[in-house]
Amino acid sequence: MSVNISENSSGNSIAIIPVTKDNYKLWLQNQDAVTQNTAVLYGFGNNVGASLCVLNSSGELNTVVCITSGTYDLHDFAQLPLDLPLGNYHLESDDEALIAACVTGWGMGSYAFDRYKKQKPAATLHVESLSNKYSRALETVKATKVVRDLINTPADDMGPTELAIATASIAERHNAEYHLSLIHISEPT
Repeated sequence: MSVNISENSSGNSIAIIPVTKDNYKLWLQNQDAVTQNTAVLYGFGNNVGASLCVLNSSGELNTVVCITSGTYDLHDFAQLPLDLPLGNYHLESDDEALIAACVTGWGMGSYAFDRYKKQKPAATLHVESLSNKYSRALETVKATKVVRDLINTPADDMGPTELAIATASIAERHNAEYHLSLIHISEPT
């Protein structure tokens, strides 16, 4: 199950710079003329969750700026995996609550129902200490993916037997007890 989030650090990952909407104007004033003009040209800075790809002098992707609400909202980051080009990214922040929101938002945003088709390569978020510091955020993403997959699976492929198998699998993965009760309903005569 891929959520496009990895603990493996990539030395070549591109920084995502979170800028709160309240601090956007100050951030913009401190940028070079090209970045300022690009931001204005694209109307960047007005919407929380919006991102701007900033290029270096060679025209290669240098950083990504993401407008955030300042409230640690997962939705601030949910559009990133859909908007960013294929590559490796990391959130440029030491704020653990912000990183947890990013992990959850990125994971939710990168969801794709891939039971019947091969998942396309996508942007990957790299997070240091993912399994230690952000395990709850990652488990939230994985659990939500399981539920979304169950919901999106057509009824022809997700009947009572398949639901029982999925439930047993979840119980086994979490060392929980699982009991299956079969009820026979007879036809009225």
